[in-house]
Amino acid sequence: MRLNDAPMPDPASAAAPPSEEHRVRVTPRYLLRLWFGLRERVGRRAYLISGVVLMAFKYSTDALLVSSVTGRFFSPLDYINPSLAMRTKALGGGEASPQELLIVMAIFTLPFLWIGLSMTMRRAVDAGLSPWLSLLFFIPGVNYLTMLLLSALPSKGRSSWPLPSPPPVVDQRLTSACLGVAAGLGIAGVMTGLSVYALGAYGASLFLGTPLVMGAATAYIHNRKHPRKLTETIFVSMISVAVAGACLMLFALEGLFCLVMALPIAGGIAMLGAVVGRAIALGTSTPSAHVLAIALVLPALAGAEVTLSVPTEREVSTSREIDAPPETVWRHVV
Repeated sequence: MRLNDAPMPDPASAAAPPSEEHRVRVTPRYLLRLWFGLRERVGRRAYLISGVVLMAFKYSTDALLVSSVTGRFFSPLDYINPSLAMRTKALGGGEASPQELLIVMAIFTLPFLWIGLSMTMRRAVDAGLSPWLSLLFFIPGVNYLTMLLLSALPSKGRSSWPLPSPPPVVDQRLTSACLGVAAGLGIAGVMTGLSVYALGAYGASLFLGTPLVMGAATAYIHNRKHPRKLTETIFVSMISVAVAGACLMLFALEGLFCLVMALPIAGGIAMLGAVVGRAIALGTSTPSAHVLAIALVLPALAGAEVTLSVPTEREVSTSREIDAPPETVWRHVV
């Protein structure tokens, strides 16, 4: 199997062994670098093959898990359905859908989210596009169109993802951290107000997309002028999420129990966004305006969720006929 996009060697030089530039040997170590690293180049062939294989594996595992626990058939349409409510209904809905199953499926999804996010980022750079396009991977419907586009675009000749690693600079560290946290809080405040009060919806844009963009924006701003350590970047991004949760508690927008349940998932997704935001800040010269452009996608996603998940209205009427005149009935009405 060949996962690179370089042209085949000229037949006249077939006697010479192919160089690493023309052929990549697919080994477990290479796949680990390709899927979980940030330095391995991602060509369109590697991107397409990896996406198809991993998606098939993920669906097969989810379908087997759902079938063994609930006895239901988890169809491919249920798998690609962007509505969380519809997915829950496919698992049985309500009490028929074990909470443990939903938790296991969510945890099992996290590695695939990272693979898709990191490979999409490197594929966009390899195709000469903005790395911030990788955040479109989290937008239902748009993500599949983005993956198809990146699978078709040719490479621009960049053989690697340039990630410099000079020692972190101490100057203005606190300033950049505060600016990053402020940006994350701004995104959280806008999305909470829009989703909860304007739209009355608690969907994927609030619980998944918002922590991701918060982590990415915080990390990007913190690393934009001077490179910081990854642990420090993740710590600052987690501060952004924690402060946002504290603000929600302070203004009584959410209960403590709801925040405690949501914090592990939101924190994990924010960490993924922090790694991506730091990589973009260190490896590219992307304008800061791209951060704002990606953040503006979240309100559009929230509106689309509400439009696609309008509940079905059912009218129920109940009546009881009493064989007695009104003056008799009213004497027994309290």
